[in-house]
Amino acid sequence: MGKVYIGNTDIDWFNHLRSTGPHQDVNFWKPGRQHFKAIDEGEAFFFRVKSPVSMIGGFGYLSSSVNISIKLAWESFGERNGVTSLQAMVDVISKYRKQKLSQHSLVGCRVIVDPIFFSEEDYIEVPSSWSNSIVSGKTYDASDPEIENLLHQISLRTGQRKTPRLKTGSSTGFADEGEEFLGPNKPKFADPTLVSRRLGQGAFRIKMMEIYQGKCAVTGTAVQGALDACHILPYGTDGDHKASNGILLRKDIHALFDAGLMWIQSDYSVRFHKEICEPKHEHTYEQYEGKKLSLPLHRSHWPDLSSLEKHMRKSISVEKS
Repeated sequence: MGKVYIGNTDIDWFNHLRSTGPHQDVNFWKPGRQHFKAIDEGEAFFFRVKSPVSMIGGFGYLSSSVNISIKLAWESFGERNGVTSLQAMVDVISKYRKQKLSQHSLVGCRVIVDPIFFSEEDYIEVPSSWSNSIVSGKTYDASDPEIENLLHQISLRTGQRKTPRLKTGSSTGFADEGEEFLGPNKPKFADPTLVSRRLGQGAFRIKMMEIYQGKCAVTGTAVQGALDACHILPYGTDGDHKASNGILLRKDIHALFDAGLMWIQSDYSVRFHKEICEPKHEHTYEQYEGKKLSLPLHRSHWPDLSSLEKHMRKSISVEKS
C-alpha cells in the first residue's frame, strides 16, 4: 500500500522558498542525523507549516534521504536549503542543535523535487486525525479518505496537472502533465519510476550519495568532500539525471573517467588506459584494474549498460590515438 507524509515545516524555511521559487528541488533538512524511511522514493511529502499557521502550505515528492555535511548541502542546493548563505545555514542548525557546529557537521537531507508552495489564502487544513503533539510528521496510507479529501482540495487550487498521483500498488511514480486528476472516487495507479526530468543537478548529486551509501564505487573512499556524482553520458547532450546514468566516484577517478582514461565493461569491471598503469605512476590505479564496481542495492539504480558501452567505445578510441 502506498503512503504519503505530512511533515512539520519551519515557517522561515517555507517563506524563503515560497518567495524565491519556483524551484526544481529543495532540501527539507533536519538538524540532526536521520534514518528517514517513512515514505519511499517518489511518494508525496506535504508541508505542514508550524504554528502560528498550523496548516498545509504545499507539497513535493521525496527523491532521496541521506546524511550529508552542511557544506555539501549548500554546494548542492544553495538557497534551496531555505536560507541565504552557508553561514546562515550553520547558524540556524546550531540553534536547533543547541551546540556550535561547523560546515562539516552532518545533517539529515531529504530532497524534495517539484515542490509547490501555496499562497496564504490557499493553505489547507490538516487532516482531523493530526495531533498538535506530533514533533516531526505523520505517515498516512494513500487510500485514507482524509488523504483523498486533501488531494481534492489541492486540485481546486492547482488544477489537475499539478495534483499528485499517489502510489497504491507496488510501483512508484508521478503524474505526467496532461494526465487525469486522481481524486476522490477516481482510480489510482502510478508509473514505475521517478520521472527523470524532475531531478536537477543537486538532487542527482544527493541521490548518488544515497544509493552508493556515500562510498566511491571503485575505491570505497567515504570522505564526502572527495566524492563526485559522475554522469556516464554528459548531461545536456546524450545523458540525463537518472540514477542509472550516474556513478559515485572519487574526484580523481571521476576525472579519469571523463577524460576517457578509465571505462567500465559490461560485467561492471574497471579498466584503465595502459598509460595510467605504467610504473611511473607508482601503481596508484593498477590496484583497481579489473575490479568490479560496488553496485547499488536496487538493480534499477545500476549503471545503464548501453550508456557504459557508449562511454567505453569513446574511451578505447582515446587509448588507440
